Amino acid sequence: EIQCVTGVQTCALPIFSLLLALTSESTTTTGQARACINNHVSESYQAGWRVRNVSAFEVTQDNNRYMLLDLVGEVEYRFVSCGDDRAKSVRIVVYDDMGRLVDSTGPDEEGKEGRQAELTFVPPSTGSYFVGVRLLSAHEVPVEPTKKRGLRAKNAEVAAQAPASSAGIGLGVLYR
Repeated sequence: EIQCVTGVQTCALPIFSLLLALTSESTTTTGQARACINNHVSESYQAGWRVRNVSAFEVTQDNNRYMLLDLVGEVEYRFVSCGDDRAKSVRIVVYDDMGRLVDSTGPDEEGKEGRQAELTFVPPSTGSYFVGVRLLSAHEVPVEPTKKRGLRAKNAEVAAQAPASSAGIGLGVLYR
């Protein structure tokens, strides 16, 4: 079941189980991703694209982030994504309102995926779509070993119990 919050609107879609978080994380964890995505959006804007949404999220490898968007059929949309230095590989995915994968980015011609992704999408019909970012892989954050049972040892224990690797990822939605 997809649950989402857009402003004050709440929705649920009983198709597949994904947690949606549509609010931006604090800029202390996503600042680099936000700056990167802002640069890409600015370049696209100068090339004639109009800005629809820009956001940045803290994403783990087991927790994707989505935006619920109402898209107009036959309008060209451009989704751009940029991960911070912790991200190795990101992907953009688009699901329709029935939970079916409609489009996604994939490996480049050399079979590689990087910390930036871009997808041009023309919806087959007007409707609601879930546009998301996935963190496929991230650099592991090394935990500093310590012999003391002080604050460093406590921080190492917390880091060891942390969820899968994470990274800040920005997502921009443009149209023309």
